[in-house]
Amino acid sequence: MGVRPRHPYAGGRGQVLDLLTDAGLPVTLRAPAAAAPRPLLLIAAGDVPDELHAARHIQWGNAYVQVWQVPGAGHTRGLSTAPEQWERRVVAFLTGALGTAG
Repeated sequence: MGVRPRHPYAGGRGQVLDLLTDAGLPVTLRAPAAAAPRPLLLIAAGDVPDELHAARHIQWGNAYVQVWQVPGAGHTRGLSTAPEQWERRVVAFLTGALGTAG
C-alpha cells in the first residue's frame, strides 16, 4: 500500500484505512463546495453544535452555500423535527437553484 499524505481530521481512522484498503481518504465538503459554482444548501442539526460549526466553515467565503440550522433537530432529523419548515425551505431553495416557477 502506498503512502498518502495525512488528512488533518483522519486520526486513527486513517491508520485503519491504510491497513485495510488502498482507497484514499475522503475529501472534506469544503473543497467540492468551493470548486462547484452552484447553489448548495447545508442543513445542520440544531442539537448538534458541531454541525453548524462545520456548515459555517464550508460556507465561509462561498456565496453559493446556504446554511439552515433546524432548531431542536438531531443529526439527520430536520425533516421529522420540522416538516413544514423543511418542505418550505428545501422547495424554495430548489426553486431558486433550478430556476423553476411554482
